[in-house]
Amino acid sequence: MTERNKDQIKADLIAKQAPGIIQNIVGEVLKLDHGSSFKAETEYTIWDDRVGTYFRCFLDLEGSNYFYDFKNLFGSIRETKKGWSISKRKIDDKIFTKDIMSMALYKKAVPHLKPCLIYATEDEAVAFHEDNTPELRPDNLQKYYDELIMYQKIWENKLRYADGDVKKLASIIKTDFSEIRKDTFWWKGVDSQYIERLTKLYV
Repeated sequence: MTERNKDQIKADLIAKQAPGIIQNIVGEVLKLDHGSSFKAETEYTIWDDRVGTYFRCFLDLEGSNYFYDFKNLFGSIRETKKGWSISKRKIDDKIFTKDIMSMALYKKAVPHLKPCLIYATEDEAVAFHEDNTPELRPDNLQKYYDELIMYQKIWENKLRYADGDVKKLASIIKTDFSEIRKDTFWWKGVDSQYIERLTKLYV
C-alpha cells in the first residue's frame, strides 16, 4: 500500500468522527451564546512594546458574550490485523498551558468578551470558561499573557545571539531527531533535502 493510500484511509477515519465533534461544539456554544450573532475566523494583530514584533491571530468564533477557541480531539489511528481503526478519546479535566496562553492573547484582541475554550470529541465536549476554570479569569489570564511575552523575549534573545548565523542558532536549539526518524506528524511530508540541511547544522 502506498503512503498516499494510507493517508486517504486515515483521512476517511478522521472524517467519520468530524460530524459528531462539530455537533458537540455547536451544542456547547449555544448554551452560552444562544440567539447571538456570530463572527467566525476573524483576524487580529496585537502589539506589545515589550517585544519587537506583533502577534497575528485568528479567533475561531465570537458571540455576544464569549469568544471561542475550539480544539478537535480525534482518536489515534492504528493498523491492526483487521485493518485500520481509530480509537476513542477522553477529555481531560485540565486544559493545556499553551491553550491558556492562546486564550490570554486572544483576550487582548477582544477585551469586551469572555473567553471560552472548548475541547470536543465525537462523544462529548467540555466548555472551559472563567466560571468553571480559574485559569481563565482575567487576573490569571494576565499572568499567562506576561509569561507568553517572556517566551517571546527569549526567542528574540536567541535571534540576536545568532545574528543571522543559522548554525549558531542551531547550537542553542534542541532538535528531536528521534521524531524525525519516526516520521511523526510534524515531519511527515517534509522533503528530505530540508531534513538533510537541518542535520548538517549539527554535525
